[in-house]
Amino acid sequence: MTPKRTDGGAQPGTPSGAADDPGPTSPLVEVVEGYVDLAGWLTREIGAHARTVATRLEAGDYTPDLVARDAARSAALVAATSFRIVNEAFDAVVLVARPPKPRIVELEARLPEPFGVPCTLELDGPLQTGFESPHLIREDRVTFHPAKLRANQVRFTVRVDATRRPGLIYEGRVRATPEDPAVEPRFVDLVVVVR
Repeated sequence: MTPKRTDGGAQPGTPSGAADDPGPTSPLVEVVEGYVDLAGWLTREIGAHARTVATRLEAGDYTPDLVARDAARSAALVAATSFRIVNEAFDAVVLVARPPKPRIVELEARLPEPFGVPCTLELDGPLQTGFESPHLIREDRVTFHPAKLRANQVRFTVRVDATRRPGLIYEGRVRATPEDPAVEPRFVDLVVVVR
């Protein structure tokens, strides 16, 4: 899972391999892309694990603890692979039988404490899943109501257009920037559950 940032709001880069496009235009294309993504994930994960084991064997420092850890990692990869294959097959059936409709998620949020001046809300980077190659929901697919909070207002609604995004848990942060430049921005962590 991507760790929470505490750097005062620097814009994050798009993670390598992140899936941030709005999605394919056809359910069959989406099914094929899902299997292609799964194959890429399998290649990356199993390849990285195999390289790690090979490096340890060549170095000659393969201790019983490392053997046990690598065996556990292998078992975890088998379990994750099985889950992802079943999940992909289920997704394929659902996509072909019932093409996706608009998927809008709304949630209530609040600032940790009010500003004495109006402030503007914006997403601090894309919403993303906790996977090594995360799925993303771009900033332009997230809106706030109201987009600008009045002085001392703390409550707002976050509206996420998750159409053609996988049903997963996405995380991100909202940056509240006050109109007074002498006051530091504040951040609100978001957890968006897309079903």
